[in-house]
Amino acid sequence: MTPPYRVGVIGAGLKGTQHARAYQLDPRTEVVAVAEKDPEVLELFRRRFGLERGYTDYREMLANECIDIAAPILPSTVIPEVVMASVEAGVKGVFCEKPMCVTLEEADRMVEACESNGVHFASGDAERNYDALWDARSVIESGEIGAVQQFRTYGGLGEVWGGGCQFLSVMRMFAWDSEVDWLTGWVEIDPWRDNDQGMAGSIHFENGINAYIYMRPGDARGMEVLCEDGYLYYDWKQARIFRYGSLRRRRTHRLSGKQALRSRPRRGWLDKHGHPPGQQHALVPRHDGGGRRAAMQRREYAQGAGDHRRHARVPPQRLCQGRVPHRGPQPRSPPDAREGFRPEERRGKDR
Repeated sequence: MTPPYRVGVIGAGLKGTQHARAYQLDPRTEVVAVAEKDPEVLELFRRRFGLERGYTDYREMLANECIDIAAPILPSTVIPEVVMASVEAGVKGVFCEKPMCVTLEEADRMVEACESNGVHFASGDAERNYDALWDARSVIESGEIGAVQQFRTYGGLGEVWGGGCQFLSVMRMFAWDSEVDWLTGWVEIDPWRDNDQGMAGSIHFENGINAYIYMRPGDARGMEVLCEDGYLYYDWKQARIFRYGSLRRRRTHRLSGKQALRSRPRRGWLDKHGHPPGQQHALVPRHDGGGRRAAMQRREYAQGAGDHRRHARVPPQRLCQGRVPHRGPQPRSPPDAREGFRPEERRGKDR
């Protein structure tokens, strides 16, 4: 078995602890070192994860420990210098939190340094790593529901450089990571403010796929990937794939966890004979007291009732074959013929 990757966490606060816990649960990784300026937080983290020692200076940790993955879970103002120091120390990968920097120049510098040194670099982009999304992508790649045409995202993107960047990454994932050709958009409040804010608009990718981001109060949150013969709906918790077609022959994939469930008919859908798919039924439907109503449940009507063009498929005698025939409503006797009727009672009531 391949030895696990050795992880060094830089920043032992709330998010740093969450990242470390995720590394601890993954059999491919092992947390071996931590760096944190706050002595109390450092000691708590060290005892929680069973580390022999901790460091108050991340440079000392990088120099003394053999680290495969550096995890700088820090504010965006200090992440760039830590990433550059980790690359110089010879790590194999860097996974930091979002936002990873303040300016685009810093982002370009970090990406260039990692690419030139063969270091894998990621920044808080966990959404597109869900197994359900990759199961859905494999279904679309197989051609089962045709090629991707466009995306629709509802509810806006929230913090663009916070959680919103993950939504954009998922959109690019189903655009086959194509580059953006052009985009137009708007923000929720004053666009000249420095603080992050919600965004909506449209994106056109170089491969011809369009993405539309809707931001209205009360919108359902989620994303649709519209294809030629079906669509994927992802509500940021579960992914489902639907195939276009008549309701009687519609199918759905429910994708959750590591496995995609088999295609199954939705409850209430019928085949072309009016029966649940995969089941064989006798020609005679369940008798419910009326031949016409029973026939309507099978998408058929009894002959002789109304327009012959609509009701000329099933003879009525076949509907009740082997059953007690329905007698229908019987005429009521006149009041005077009923036993025990007294005319004076009727005259009394009329008064």
